[in-house]
Amino acid sequence: MRSRSLAFVTSLSSLLLVVPYQAPANRSVGSSTDALLATVATCLDAYERSLPAIVGEEHYIQRVSVEGQLGIDSRTLRSDVLVVADDEYGWVAFRDVFEVDGRPVRNRDERLADLFLKPHADRQGQAQRITAESARFNLDAPGYNLGRTVNNPYVALRFLRRQAQSRSRFRIAGDATVDRVPAAVLEFEEQATPRLIASPDAAPARGRFWIEPGSGRVLRSDLSLESGVKGQRTTVRTRIRVSYARDERLGEWLPASMEEEYRVAAALVEGSARYSSFRRFTVQTSTDIKHHP
Repeated sequence: MRSRSLAFVTSLSSLLLVVPYQAPANRSVGSSTDALLATVATCLDAYERSLPAIVGEEHYIQRVSVEGQLGIDSRTLRSDVLVVADDEYGWVAFRDVFEVDGRPVRNRDERLADLFLKPHADRQGQAQRITAESARFNLDAPGYNLGRTVNNPYVALRFLRRQAQSRSRFRIAGDATVDRVPAAVLEFEEQATPRLIASPDAAPARGRFWIEPGSGRVLRSDLSLESGVKGQRTTVRTRIRVSYARDERLGEWLPASMEEEYRVAAALVEGSARYSSFRRFTVQTSTDIKHHP
């Protein structure tokens, strides 16, 4: 079957499309929603200053099944994931696969981290090439190229950043408890264009956040996007769910797990990632990034 491309066009990281902030959209919110958004924005501002860059290990299981067909294709990847905060674009992620189904695909030399630890004329371009090289190990729906540009545990948080909040309509949908922590459930739907995540039909993102009201910490996120495929009468339904937990070593709340799914035609692509061994970097004003043991 001829491959058809889902135009989740990537920029800057080949994992995540990022576009500059544009004119704000109108949103109707109550005072309690405004207060929660202000608390979250302050929390994320501090988070970016505290963790301008981190690198961790990702254990990532992917599965593909097709309705009416027996069997499930599966693959297990282990990767180094580098996440860098950017004032304009939010968090940019790079993934470097070093093991596939228990077999090494190269020597594990932490080459992503080394790019940002040592002078390099084109560190961003080289990181993009590493990410593109790693993407070839992703499983895909038969006959489609889904692109997989949103499989980044930080992508949903970009909608909560102070610079981007007016792009979406928010409302508090209720209360919940996450791992014994009281949380407010905050729903959102993107309003402004161009979208933060590009698609052929400029579909808006929507979803939910579970937020600790006092601190503004995000405990869980649930991001959805329903988009057409360019040139096809086909819809791709994308969902990315992330849980965050306190990392005792770094003293920060970091991604603990990510669950993703893509439904297109009769195919279902699923992913389940777990994160560990995070290390902190410090971004200097010169844009050099140095490692903290």
